[in-house]
Amino acid sequence: MARRRWVDSPLVPGLPHRLPPGWEGCIGTLKKPAIAIALVLALGAQGAWADSVHHRLHRARVDQASALATLRRVQGQLAEAGASLATAQRLVDSATVRLIDARTQERDVAVQYALARDVLVRRIRMAYEQGPATTLEMFFSGRSASDLMSINEFTSHAVEADVSAVQQAAQGKAALARIRQGLAIRQAVLARQEREVKTILDSMQLGVEQAQQAAQAAGITVRGLQAQAKRIAAARARELRLEALLAAGPASDAQAKLLALLGPSGGRSCAIPSGLRETGRSVSGDARWYGAQFAGGPTASGATFDPSLFTAAHRTLPLGVFLRVHYRGRCAIVLVNDRGPYGNYHRIIDLAEAPARYLGLGVGVVTADILVPR
Repeated sequence: MARRRWVDSPLVPGLPHRLPPGWEGCIGTLKKPAIAIALVLALGAQGAWADSVHHRLHRARVDQASALATLRRVQGQLAEAGASLATAQRLVDSATVRLIDARTQERDVAVQYALARDVLVRRIRMAYEQGPATTLEMFFSGRSASDLMSINEFTSHAVEADVSAVQQAAQGKAALARIRQGLAIRQAVLARQEREVKTILDSMQLGVEQAQQAAQAAGITVRGLQAQAKRIAAARARELRLEALLAAGPASDAQAKLLALLGPSGGRSCAIPSGLRETGRSVSGDARWYGAQFAGGPTASGATFDPSLFTAAHRTLPLGVFLRVHYRGRCAIVLVNDRGPYGNYHRIIDLAEAPARYLGLGVGVVTADILVPR
């Protein structure tokens, strides 16, 4: 009896299968077509893979070219926006200078108007207190024609002075109204220029972000974009500083900025600090001080009264001006932040406790030069 051999199954490789003698050749003949088919399939798969890689490379090149084109376009827009920004910033600077000049002029005219109004109030009060009987008594007291002529001349001058006081007050009020109209226009112009700068900066910020995304997509680093980002940040910081300088913020903050103009001496000096300038005008009269009993209360400027600060109250001078108060050879420079004194029109100012103590003043006659910020 012939011995049978174990061979791998043609259906399941590795599985032994008992075949009759002489069938091995048939199995070998069957394997050749299968191998040919496998080779054809493998070569086809390799070609498809090669085509897929080529397609991906082509797509990557197209994407990179598109990203580079976007980057170049955005960089061109950033260059144009940078030029517009420089122009807008110059316009803001010019508008700021004009606004500061208008504010300075407004302060000067307000000082003149306040002084004219103060004179008028004094003359009206004096005329009210004296009454017409005083003029009649002067005429009846005359003992000669020359006395009557002198009395008539005196009363004529008094009437002329009254008329002049009224005219100066009216002219000062009209001038102040015109100046304040111009000031409002200057403020509107500056606000428009500042909005233009902010719009340009927002556009540049968006452009930098788009350029960074395009550069990342192109797989490159553009150092100029970092410089643009720094320029935008610096421009925004500049705008914030300008707004802080010009804006009328909370009353206490505004007062702190004004008091900082007194410099290192804090007002304990006759020398005018660099942040202030003279107006060429002064007032004289009685002065006294007020202190702890009013501490914590509001002042006319809106700031809280602090008797340790170099401040003062005046009836009519604009809030925010300064007075260089002279008393017995010493000087104190104080900020006008409150209204008063009231009840005694011979008294011109009330000093806070700190400057009064520095001057050694209880109640006394002082001369005060009017100073304003530069």
